[in-house]
Amino acid sequence: MRSSHGVRAGVTLVEVIVVIGIIAVLLSLLVPAVQKVREAALRMQSANNLKQIGLALQSYAGLHKGNLPDSTGLWWWGEGGHTVHMQLMPHLEQGNISKAYNEKYGPDHSGDEFVIPVYLSPADPTITNNGQGRTSYAANAVVFVGQANLRQIVDGMSNTIAFAEHYSMRCGGSFFSWFNATPFIYPPPNPGGVNMVRPATFADKRFKDILPVSSGSSTKASIAGLTFQIAPTPSDCDPRIPQTPHAGGMLAAILDGSVRTYHSAVSERAFWSAVTPSGGEVNQID
Repeated sequence: MRSSHGVRAGVTLVEVIVVIGIIAVLLSLLVPAVQKVREAALRMQSANNLKQIGLALQSYAGLHKGNLPDSTGLWWWGEGGHTVHMQLMPHLEQGNISKAYNEKYGPDHSGDEFVIPVYLSPADPTITNNGQGRTSYAANAVVFVGQANLRQIVDGMSNTIAFAEHYSMRCGGSFFSWFNATPFIYPPPNPGGVNMVRPATFADKRFKDILPVSSGSSTKASIAGLTFQIAPTPSDCDPRIPQTPHAGGMLAAILDGSVRTYHSAVSERAFWSAVTPSGGEVNQID
């Protein structure tokens, strides 16, 4: 607004409101774009983590005549062995951490002050304390059982999931760990179950996970309709199945070393067929 002498007197309230409105519109357009870029970056980093884990698995198998790590590592006092994640550490250039852990704790103990960055998803909403001892990627227990060998993967390595995304902490009372773990009760108790630190696996019958059930050339879940969760809140996390923090679908490391995205629309049959290594299914991703 100008005075009678042609000198601008100041900014009117209407002009201020107009400017604020323009800024608000620009921000409303910018924020979703920034969020999409950030989500894409986090997703790419997580996919890279899984790629490294998959390559470490290939390296392990190459040095062990095709044998795979055994998922029946220590999960209770007095049992021997190591988790799948610990067996892969020397192949992830994390052998120094593996050595330090073993020197401090030995094979029959638990310790969680070590952080393995490649085992943590940058988008995992449950990570606290820098993810000490935790991992956001669970090994497929159906594959890593006993002393499995790549020759036993009759469905084909390109059709079989090795690792899937999984919330790392307080998922239904469970903490998913890369280290040798033992169940512990955490207050308050998990309703109807036990709060526990457990090895990071899925489809693991030791922990009453949802399992693939094969019938003829078809495989479904042991509880109909369940596959994996897409971006659940931590309070809605179901420890019996995998889950992803990404709305666009769950990332999984495939046995052939690739990384695949499983979208929410994938059928129960297609997903659980990819979990079984020798079900003989015609595995076609929807």
